[in-house]
Amino acid sequence: MVVGFIVGPMAELPLHRALQNSRGDPMILFSSPISITLLAITVLIVAVPLVLPQMGRGRILAQLAAEED
Repeated sequence: MVVGFIVGPMAELPLHRALQNSRGDPMILFSSPISITLLAITVLIVAVPLVLPQMGRGRILAQLAAEED
């Protein structure tokens, strides 16, 4: 969280410049392979902790249902 507060303002200026250079088109952020890779890694970092507990609960409930039969 602290890193976000420190790095956020430093990242905001290049983002603003990139959007100005592309005339406001956000697709410039997804046009290079490295940006797509970084975006995919970010999505995984956010999604995996949300999905794994749900998968674990499903297994536990399935085991409980099998034990009851």
